[in-house]
Amino acid sequence: MNENELLEYQKMLDMINCYNKKSAPNDEETASFLRKPAAEGEGPLPLPTPGLPSENDPASPSEGPLPLPTPSLPSRPQMPGIPIITVKPSLPPWSDIRPAGNCMGACLPFAYPDIEVRNIDEGTACIIYDLFAGRVSVLSAFMACTYDGAYFYDERGNVGKLFRDVALCDENHLNMLALLITKLGGQPKYHGCIRGRYTWWQSETDINYPTYLKMALLDMIEMETKLIENFNSAAGEVRDPYVSTLLRRLVMDHRRHLELFTESYNNCCR
Repeated sequence: MNENELLEYQKMLDMINCYNKKSAPNDEETASFLRKPAAEGEGPLPLPTPGLPSENDPASPSEGPLPLPTPSLPSRPQMPGIPIITVKPSLPPWSDIRPAGNCMGACLPFAYPDIEVRNIDEGTACIIYDLFAGRVSVLSAFMACTYDGAYFYDERGNVGKLFRDVALCDENHLNMLALLITKLGGQPKYHGCIRGRYTWWQSETDINYPTYLKMALLDMIEMETKLIENFNSAAGEVRDPYVSTLLRRLVMDHRRHLELFTESYNNCCR
């Protein structure tokens, strides 16, 4: 992918995500309504969404379902296991978006950019290490979904398949991040990196092992929310346009995972 192709790909991502800024609350009345906590017995639980401030902690699950996060993708044809997302008509139609041939599981059907870097850069590699195998990382999400997909294999609403589909997508992300770390001059070992110090991934502490479906879905909702924040922060911090473009594409999949887990929670755990 040359620099012109990279710019075109970045424009595509901008078109897909442009509605986010347009749909943010522009007046105090709208903002206060969005921040208003749900009264007992009234409406759904507020879900902290990346970029949307919340003045109150979420209510307990017994008070109502979590709201479905706002989608940030153009409309597309129905795919098996992936419901159609309704979005603003101003976004480009499906035919204008190049589909990906390497999508897996719950990954979105949009092309990933080529995994390239401008230069070997240990500082950028350190940032990617934390997304790859830090405490809240793609590795943590993959391991948690692999456990949940097996433990809740026969649960109602086909939620076991959802966990397994998300695990397949996370495995795809792990492969891409591992290659990216290698091209940046590192080794794709299973550790994070905080201020230049490595912190090894620990299966005993970095994921939970829930035995109730409600807790499993809430754990994944929390993890995906934090992952979205971490990916957005990393994309803004790195100076390599090839790396930041890849991170922006990957975060789109995690937004979709957050939507799917929230939808499953509302359907199964009210």
